[in-house]
Amino acid sequence: MRPNLTLRHYPDAPIAHSHDHAQLVFGLSGHLDFEVDGRGGQVQHSSVMVLPYSAHHACRSRDGSRCLVLDVPDEHWLAQSLGEHADASRRLLDRCAHLTLDNRQSQLVQWLASSPVDDPLIAQQGAVLLLASLNLAQPPVGKRLPYAAFDAHIQRHAAHPLQVADLAKLADLSVA
Repeated sequence: MRPNLTLRHYPDAPIAHSHDHAQLVFGLSGHLDFEVDGRGGQVQHSSVMVLPYSAHHACRSRDGSRCLVLDVPDEHWLAQSLGEHADASRRLLDRCAHLTLDNRQSQLVQWLASSPVDDPLIAQQGAVLLLASLNLAQPPVGKRLPYAAFDAHIQRHAAHPLQVADLAKLADLSVA
């Protein structure tokens, strides 16, 4: 299977199904309400819903919506097409997520939506670019926030206002 990149219009009628491939639904216009494994979200301009392999999902657009949809092929395609980005893409596609796109990602989605997405080369390269751009936005794996340290700090300093700089230092993060 190769990647399938399509423009879709979602009407008011509810849709519920699952499929044996992962899918990314990028909002172009309107609002598309999603429910994936009991969790809700809404796709609109500059956002994307990540649907893992075989995830049962339902969607509905009360006002109608237009989306760019990427059907992601199997593991073999990820490894062959994404090289060093394959592991990050696997992690991205492993769980349901609703992400907000940054300006560059939104421009890429808009450019692809105005391109002939039925061209196999545009679909292939567009899929690679979309996944690679989303991989760059993911937080580093393995870095967990030290909730126990936060709790202890808050207990010790309950009489004083919390300072972002102190919490950032505990988490080994920048203040920003």
